[in-house]
Amino acid sequence: MTRLFRGMEDLGTYAGYGPKGVGAICDPTVFSGIVEVPPSVLGPQDGMVSVNLVEPGGESLLAFPDTESVQQKAFRDSLPDVVITVHR
Repeated sequence: MTRLFRGMEDLGTYAGYGPKGVGAICDPTVFSGIVEVPPSVLGPQDGMVSVNLVEPGGESLLAFPDTESVQQKAFRDSLPDVVITVHR
């Protein structure tokens, strides 16, 4: 039996990012989409990225004190939806 996913499930919020030379090289063609953010939003002590599973057509409702959402993108090509939010 298959049940429809309801609500939201937080997969985590990740903070602290090293300089550009440390990370892996990303090939955007192997992903269903990417989230681009302006320079200086993510750094060793700045910014956070939240990943959430959300019911089809739903929204990610997580809020963090003293932060602002810089960008949010929903990937709706699978069930449940995956919502990525970048916070400053």
